Amino acid sequence: MALSTPDIRGALSASACPTGKAAARLQATALQAADEITAVVADDYQEYIAVRGSARRGARRPAADGTLPPGSLVTAGWVLAVVGAVGTLVALLDTAIRRPHPQAPPHPTPGHPKENHP
Repeated sequence: MALSTPDIRGALSASACPTGKAAARLQATALQAADEITAVVADDYQEYIAVRGSARRGARRPAADGTLPPGSLVTAGWVLAVVGAVGTLVALLDTAIRRPHPQAPPHPTPGHPKENHP
């Protein structure tokens, strides 16, 4: 029973509660509400039992709470790395294609006034 754990016993000891009646009152209240407490936590307790059993067998915990299992996180990391690398490559290629090229000297055109100067 939870009331027998050292932490709870220490909190309910005579030094923590001078009257010493707190433990008895807490235990009586818990026993009166046992059916209600059991009904409220039944689903969570069943999930806990399933997770504990699968952990003992070495299986991974099912992602019932919406989180990704560890293998999916590794996959997501690699996907993110590839997307980042491709995006960087595209940006570098775009910059290389659009960069200004050095201007070549203008070709002389016939009839242009600068063409006649040596």
